[in-house]
Amino acid sequence: MYMKKLVTLLFVIALAFSSLMVNAQEPDEQGDRYFNKERQEAMEAKKVSFITEKMELTPEEAATFWPIYNDHEKERRQLNSSMHDLIRAKHLKKDDILKLSDAEAQKIIDGFKKFNKDQYELDAAFLEKLQIALPPQKVIKFFELERTFKRFLLNEIRKNNPERRRKNRQ
Repeated sequence: MYMKKLVTLLFVIALAFSSLMVNAQEPDEQGDRYFNKERQEAMEAKKVSFITEKMELTPEEAATFWPIYNDHEKERRQLNSSMHDLIRAKHLKKDDILKLSDAEAQKIIDGFKKFNKDQYELDAAFLEKLQIALPPQKVIKFFELERTFKRFLLNEIRKNNPERRRKNRQ
């Protein structure tokens, strides 16, 4: 039993590492001063470790789950990047939004609608694939773990950035 868990853990770590290596070869986003490749990779590694530990996947489940998850994450990042590009193309700041022409504003709104539609379709397809790969209980457990991990990350950010926390309280 111990050997089976060890093999599963090693397999999952290898899959996670390979996805990080693929992502590390993708080009950096242009001009995003908040983007930090090392921080993103560290966060993703923590997430993979967290999910691996809590999901209790069998070796067969892990072999199907991680490729589906990695593909979904890659597509999600591409979709989010396209949304950021739409906003960044206009170099929008808070004060500039009201200065947009109606046509420019409508173009951005249309982009928001397309983004939301594409995001819904991506998430629905991901859910369908998960339902094929995993028992329903583990699908539910995955989404709960994802929510738990997001809360953990927000707490980490708050804990490591007291300056931002003080500004938000004012």
